[in-house]
Amino acid sequence: MSTTQTSLHVIPKTRQSLLAHLGPLFLTVGLFLLLGYHPFAEDAGMYLCAVKQCLHPSLFEAVQPFVASYAHLSAFPWLLASLTRLSHLPLDWLLFLTQVALLWFLVYSLYRLSRLCFLTRTACWVSTILAVLAMSTPVAGTSLSLADPYLTSRSIATPLTLLLLVFVLEERAYPALAMLGLLAAFHPLMALYALFFALIVWMQHELRLKATLILCGAVFSSMTITALIASLAPDSPAAAQAALTRTYFFLSQWHWYEISGLLLPLAILFCLYVSDSGHFAPQLLRRAALSSASLACGVTSILISLIYAQPHSASYAVARLQPLRIFHTVYLVMFVLLGGTLAEWLARRARSRTMRYAALSTVLLAAAVAMLLTGQQTFPASTHIEAPWRIPRNPWMQAFLWVRQSTPQNAIFALDANYITTDGEDAINFRAVSERSSLSDYSKDGGASAIFPRLAPIWQRGMKLSTDLSTLTDAVRIQRLQPAGVGWLILQKRLQIGDARTGFDCPYSNDTVMVCRLPVTPQ
Repeated sequence: MSTTQTSLHVIPKTRQSLLAHLGPLFLTVGLFLLLGYHPFAEDAGMYLCAVKQCLHPSLFEAVQPFVASYAHLSAFPWLLASLTRLSHLPLDWLLFLTQVALLWFLVYSLYRLSRLCFLTRTACWVSTILAVLAMSTPVAGTSLSLADPYLTSRSIATPLTLLLLVFVLEERAYPALAMLGLLAAFHPLMALYALFFALIVWMQHELRLKATLILCGAVFSSMTITALIASLAPDSPAAAQAALTRTYFFLSQWHWYEISGLLLPLAILFCLYVSDSGHFAPQLLRRAALSSASLACGVTSILISLIYAQPHSASYAVARLQPLRIFHTVYLVMFVLLGGTLAEWLARRARSRTMRYAALSTVLLAAAVAMLLTGQQTFPASTHIEAPWRIPRNPWMQAFLWVRQSTPQNAIFALDANYITTDGEDAINFRAVSERSSLSDYSKDGGASAIFPRLAPIWQRGMKLSTDLSTLTDAVRIQRLQPAGVGWLILQKRLQIGDARTGFDCPYSNDTVMVCRLPVTPQ
């Protein structure tokens, strides 16, 4: 053990046990309050549609391919549907309680990893707290955050990935394999990258540097083979259009600040690796293994993305695998190591304990404020915590709830293709709230079509029908929508060119949107 570590205060056994039980609980409450809760937003809406269809198979018959795209690769919708049946709780309440439980699981996993990397009480808890307060951080330009204020399969895959790394560092093979199996059941793509990361951690921990290079080369070679095989069968025009709408697939289309989100963490991790390598204390060896594995995975994924995920490719098979997603794990490792290392550095440099705690408190408070502001700016028109007992204040959500309560279950709706990205809509998924089918949208259905090319022609047709819906005349709306079986539409009132106008019967209206019935015959 190094002289630095022996001079620091080690966690007493009894206090360590108490902190291990109560600390993650308090941090979970803080994380939930700062992160917020928006159960119908973004990807959560797609998963929630799959859950609701598991509970009620008659729902979403007109958009079955899009709902099934999220259901057939993950056990997450099935698990939530089963818990709903077994608990007899309303689904809204089950989602709320599951979100809190999985946030605790995430905090606990971060704490377990920090315990392996740092010996002192202060370093361990600063590491955990800083990682918790960084959960709203976007992962470069990958369209991911470290944690989300809603439930998706990533909500359980992230803590499973952390526990996988814990068991690898503890050299416990069977628990590690169990975590990997669960990961594959809930999120196969994250399981693939977690396996790659975990293998390199194990090799680094065992000082098998040559094996690490061979593994990285094998991954690069497999991507080369994938690209060559895919190029023999080019994507259809519809599939290519869907893929090109996802700019985060292509590193060449990222902004400079998004690219800096890849390079800066690697620079930080390189500095941490240099400071930790060459020592033989167990904690320092583990930290060096994690940081060097992050560097190897990060550099490999960047090279793969630069070479094989290009907008001008004949096939986007490699782009659909999103190799830069591995930076989600890289970021988690970076914040865990950064917090504890900062605490240790201050313990050596600060002139007094008061100065040390003041500096740490300032850093953590700034991170907490940044996290809270990020959540409020991301969902400005919604309540920060959309708990099941609260009445929603978002006008779009109010309209979608009216649709659920007042329209036939088999009704097909049309909304503007870009409604999810409209200011004030806050990325609320219409289908998840209303439990009604709707024509394809640009954002979420486009994302599903970019990953699953077979959906692209359906998405393309729906987009053509619903683009600029609020600005059209009634005659054009009827001409477009009636052949597609649409019986209802939602129009946005306030547009840049003036309010949407219609002569249709609109039984619901608020200051932002109106819900209108499409006539059976042209008027």
